Amino acid sequence: LFEYFGNMFYTLNIIEDLYDLPKWHHKLNHKLRLQFQNQIYENYIFLKGRELSTLNRLNSIVSNSNDSELTVLYSNWVEKSKTRNRYYENMMSSNNENSKLLFV
Repeated sequence: LFEYFGNMFYTLNIIEDLYDLPKWHHKLNHKLRLQFQNQIYENYIFLKGRELSTLNRLNSIVSNSNDSELTVLYSNWVEKSKTRNRYYENMMSSNNENSKLLFV
């Protein structure tokens, strides 16, 4: 979880570099920066909780539906979602390894 939290700031730095944006978050004093980081983390946890709640509710609806076509569609969607998530995690992990090489 903290790895992805750090990736948000890495992404922000990349976007700033690509578009030559001012590095506004470096200008904040330490206290405000910590508050900003905490708010991002709290938002991330809140959204993750909502996502899990929605997925659990969807799973319950599909399981109780007795519709085999819906069950197959849902199973395919879950598999595609897992594949997408694994791909994303691999991309993020390779980005972290590349960024570590940049700062060595």
